[in-house]
Amino acid sequence: MKGTLHEWKSEHPGGRQTFAIEDSASRQRPGSGRSVSREEAHYHFKGVLKDSKWKVIRGWLCLRHSFTSNLASHSVDQRFIDEFVGHTTEKMRRRYCHLFPDMKRAEITNVFG
Repeated sequence: MKGTLHEWKSEHPGGRQTFAIEDSASRQRPGSGRSVSREEAHYHFKGVLKDSKWKVIRGWLCLRHSFTSNLASHSVDQRFIDEFVGHTTEKMRRRYCHLFPDMKRAEITNVFG
């Protein structure tokens, strides 16, 4: 994944910016694109999802939720997850635990058979 992102950044119009729009006047200069505005990003995000079962997703927060849930499902230390995403309360932490109920059962089975 890291290699893919580095390759993408070296070739796409935004240079080091992950999300960028190519400036039509400067297509010959790599890295000359402009960053995507928040509104443009949201518009395109919704456009990609509009005819899919994911159309109910309201915005980019789903990626944060997925990131956090996947870290938790791979037993990443909760202190690191808290640091990565800024969790400060137990209520915030609990929001991400419900996505992997089978993993909870498997952990109990692993200990008690």
